[in-house]
Amino acid sequence: QGPAVAAGMSAGDVIVACDDLRVNRADLVRTLKHKQPGDTVSLLGFRRDELQRFEVTLCATPKTHAYLTLDEEVDEATRTRREAWLD
Repeated sequence: QGPAVAAGMSAGDVIVACDDLRVNRADLVRTLKHKQPGDTVSLLGFRRDELQRFEVTLCATPKTHAYLTLDEEVDEATRTRREAWLD
């Protein structure tokens, strides 16, 4: 689970303030870019008609990409199998 869920937030909550300053989506993204993992931000958000405060401790962005490279120092049998698999 992510930091927002751990702080009690739910899908559909509408964030209106960060650290007691009104924010829109762009403001929030800009604010969070200046924060570090481990920092805590105070978010105010509406869940339906109820205003709630959430103390969210940020974490590092999870890795979402992986990169593969081919080992060029392989024997001929391995190279042949790999080329057949990649075709």
